[in-house]
Amino acid sequence: MVSGDLIPLDDLRAMLAQRAADLAQHLLGDPNRQLSSKRELRYGTHGSFAVSIAGSKLGCWYDHEIGIGGDPFALIMRERNCDFRDAVEFARLFAGGNIYRTTIRPLQLKQSDRGDEVAKRLQLARFLWSQRQPIKATAGERYLREARGYGGAIPPTIGYLPTRGKDVHAIICAFGLPDEREPGALHMRDDAVRGVHLIRLLPDGSDRDRDHPQGKSTIGKCPGAPIVCAPFHDSSNALVIAEGVEDALTAHEVMGIGAWAAGGASRMPALAESIPDWTDCASILIDDNSAGRVNTAKLERSLQERGVEVWEIQPFELGSDAP
Repeated sequence: MVSGDLIPLDDLRAMLAQRAADLAQHLLGDPNRQLSSKRELRYGTHGSFAVSIAGSKLGCWYDHEIGIGGDPFALIMRERNCDFRDAVEFARLFAGGNIYRTTIRPLQLKQSDRGDEVAKRLQLARFLWSQRQPIKATAGERYLREARGYGGAIPPTIGYLPTRGKDVHAIICAFGLPDEREPGALHMRDDAVRGVHLIRLLPDGSDRDRDHPQGKSTIGKCPGAPIVCAPFHDSSNALVIAEGVEDALTAHEVMGIGAWAAGGASRMPALAESIPDWTDCASILIDDNSAGRVNTAKLERSLQERGVEVWEIQPFELGSDAP
C-alpha cells in the first residue's frame, strides 16, 4: 500500500479521479440509481448533481442547479467545508487507504427535510465565498468600473470568483450583515455569510454574461439578508436600497449614504425587518418592470409601518440594469 503522505499532488489528483465513484459515495452517500450510468453518478431527486466516473472528465463534478463544478479536491472542500490544505490531507489519507467506505460520514442531505436543504445551501455558499479573490485588477473590477461606470470604493462584501474548469468567472457578493470595526470600515466574517449572489461575466469583463442561463443567481436561503454595498455615513441615518449590486453602488456614489442590494425583486420586501431601528429615511430604487414595482411597494409599506420615511427613485435616474 502506498503511503498517502508521500504521494505528489498531481499523482494524488489522478488517484482520486480513478477512485471517483468511491470518493463520491464516501462524501455524498448513495447516488440516484435510476439516473446514474456507467459514466457518471447522479445525485438529487432530478439528478442535478453529477460526478464523472469514466471518460475524459473522470473525477470532475458539476452542480447543474447553480452552474458550479470542479475537480476532486474542490468536491472534498465543498462537502467537508474545509480549505485546500485540509482537503489535501484528507485526500492523502483516502488515497493511502486510511479512510474506507465504512468510515462515518457527515450527515447527508435528506430531500424530504427542508432544514437539511437550507444547511446544505449555506455550506455551499460559504464554500464559494471562501474561494473568492480580491476584486481589484480583475475582470470583476473592469465590469464595475467600465461597463457600469462606478468610481467609488468596492466593499469587502464583494469579491471575484475566478474561472474553474467550465465555470464562468463571476463577481461574488455576500448576503449578511458585516461588522463595522471602525466608522466606515466593513468586515465580513465568514460565519456572518448567509448566502452568496453570483454575477457571471463575459471572458474579458466588458459586461455581465447576459446569455448565460444563470447569469445572476443566488445560493442560500436567506430572506431578509442584504448585500451591504456601503455602510451608513457617520453623519446620516439614511439608506438607499436597490435590487442589484450595480445600482446600489451607483446610488451610494451619487448620494453618499449607506447602500444595500436585495439581490433580486422578490427579496426586496423581507429587507424591511433587517433595517436598523435608527434608520430615519430609506430611498428605494424602482426597477422598471412589474416585479420591481410590486415588491418595491411591499417594502415601502412595511418601512412606513415602522415609521421610516421612504423616498422613491424612479427608473434610470441613477442608472439601472437595463440593457
